[in-house]
Amino acid sequence: MENDPSPRARPVDRQWGDVDTLRQWLDREQRPEPVREVRMARVLAVGTAYGAAAESLNGAVEPRARCRPVGAR
Repeated sequence: MENDPSPRARPVDRQWGDVDTLRQWLDREQRPEPVREVRMARVLAVGTAYGAAAESLNGAVEPRARCRPVGAR
């Protein structure tokens, strides 16, 4: 079973080995990101988190708002 190339042969070790190989390849191929792109990604992340928090707050404050029939006031 030591040299068995099937996916059942030590699946956890094999998967983590594949993940490690992929990570090493990504690290080698990585280009330095321009400062502008890094800033834009951070702003997007903050905006996404803000939107998620706003949705949660809206659901907590008015949980039945989405259940109203169309045209109801």
